[in-house]
Amino acid sequence: MTFNIEEQVAGFASVELFLISETGNWPLVVNDGNAGTITLNPEVNDVDGSIDPDSINISDDPKDDVSGQIWPIDIRYLFLARNAAMEQLLEQYANKPCIVRGCGNDGNRKQWGTDQEPLYMTYKNIYGTNMQDRHGIEVSIKGDLSSRPVYFTIIE
Repeated sequence: MTFNIEEQVAGFASVELFLISETGNWPLVVNDGNAGTITLNPEVNDVDGSIDPDSINISDDPKDDVSGQIWPIDIRYLFLARNAAMEQLLEQYANKPCIVRGCGNDGNRKQWGTDQEPLYMTYKNIYGTNMQDRHGIEVSIKGDLSSRPVYFTIIE
């Protein structure tokens, strides 16, 4: 085997959350080759909110289990907007089965969760104690997968 080393840009540029009810066309087994065929029909809303790009933290390190390897997923990010409309929207998504799609700063796209192994989102308000503290709404999305998260290509 030959390996070439290229500098890779760390971190994530964006994350998208979809309820399982907003998805369709799931293959029997989701893999890198067919994840792009999953259809996404997100609910349209008029709530504006931006994510602090430096707050996106995704952990998907495999762990050994008695039944083999599992991938505990822990995704966190901070919405900078904290208002009634944002909290009402997040309440609609809280504790419901979902998937997350993310795009890394290096251009790679990854999906966490499936229709059979969904993730679940919770949130909490972060107020801070002084002017320099970050404040907003911290979103936390968690779940366990029986196989690694998949890469996907958007199919037009």
